[in-house]
Amino acid sequence: VVAEWAATDWLRLEAHGTWLHTELQDGPFRSGAVDPDRMLAARARVDLPYEVELDMEWRAIAEHAGLGIPAYESVNARVAWMATRSIEISLSPDNLCDDERIEYWDDLTIGPGITLGRTVFARLTWQPHRR
Repeated sequence: VVAEWAATDWLRLEAHGTWLHTELQDGPFRSGAVDPDRMLAARARVDLPYEVELDMEWRAIAEHAGLGIPAYESVNARVAWMATRSIEISLSPDNLCDDERIEYWDDLTIGPGITLGRTVFARLTWQPHRR
């Protein structure tokens, strides 16, 4: 389910929801549902003065019961400035709720795949033909 709303010319809101019913899978290494049965997300995009954009995103993921991956919530943000018509400078702090969380299951090692901690990305984008 997806809902989008342009509240004003400078504010856009989105909400997403996924509900999944799975049959239990038994195997030598795991049992139970391997996909989360609920995923919810909300996002706000705000156009600020001086060519600045602010994006905020919240996600809630239910536990992966069969894999032992607990439920988690994640908050991500992005602040971007269009320095010129062709150059954007942005800063994106991600995973602001947790010091660390398991993102997915690795079938090759039969264990938790990767853990994600808080991160901050800085990006400079140059698009010479942007109008």
